[in-house]
Amino acid sequence: MRDVLAQDNKLIRSLVQNVKTGNNSSFEQLYQIHAGRVYALCLRLLADKELADETTKNVFLSALKNITFFRADITFGSWLCSIAVYSSLERLRQYNNTVNNISKIKLNNFNLNPFETEILSLPHKERLVFVLHDLEKYTNNETAELTMVKSDEITEYLDRAYNILKSPKTSLSQVTPLNERLNSLANQITPDNDIWKRISTQIHDQKANDNKKGTVEGSAANEEIPDKQEKTRKFNVFGWRKK
Repeated sequence: MRDVLAQDNKLIRSLVQNVKTGNNSSFEQLYQIHAGRVYALCLRLLADKELADETTKNVFLSALKNITFFRADITFGSWLCSIAVYSSLERLRQYNNTVNNISKIKLNNFNLNPFETEILSLPHKERLVFVLHDLEKYTNNETAELTMVKSDEITEYLDRAYNILKSPKTSLSQVTPLNERLNSLANQITPDNDIWKRISTQIHDQKANDNKKGTVEGSAANEEIPDKQEKTRKFNVFGWRKK
């Protein structure tokens, strides 16, 4: 996977540390920096805009919830992408319980370049293997484990994906070689602004619930104090005497 051995710059490290101390504005900055990368990954794996929107939201909420487990030996972006991969594949497994081929799910029309659309139109397994192996740089064994495909079949799925992308029906059959098209593929796809609004709303609601819960628990604790004081007073009277 890309960037595993890289390190975050000073700004990212500072923002992460701020988030660990409860600074939600720093988390919004982290979202703005990484949202396009995470969204592109979710969309390419899921091939469905609504699912990609929802999964991107959940990736960032999961990251916020588990921020204390983030290790500095990988980049924050790589950590987010790892969450995105597992979240997207889990979502696909849920759909596979009722849908034989996820690529048959209608892809909503929105602004993408032709090559991106060709990738999203690949058959289910071919798309997953292609995205993880060629775009995300997972090894054959890692790709096989994630997609539950036999390791010796990864090359077969990749070859089928290449043949489809190079077929006369696609723009890749033109002059530009496949590897050049891959290298020019954008690393990010800008998500709708609505995704951050939904994340922010959920963070706010969770914080309000936590505060409410804390207030209720605090009130209950205060109600117990007189009883404890009374028991202590009785013990002092009947249990022992000061000399």
